[in-house]
Amino acid sequence: SKSRNVLASPLGEEGHEVAKGCTRVRMIMILDVDVTAERRHYNTHRP
Repeated sequence: SKSRNVLASPLGEEGHEVAKGCTRVRMIMILDVDVTAERRHYNTHRP
């Protein structure tokens, strides 16, 4: 909570929103990569 305020101060509201959006996109991308890797692993080792 404290660090979030420190981040928000220099960026301002708009910058903070952009940073939140980037974090969300990065999380989605990481999740997507994980799912793809899982699927590839499953397909490779299926009899």
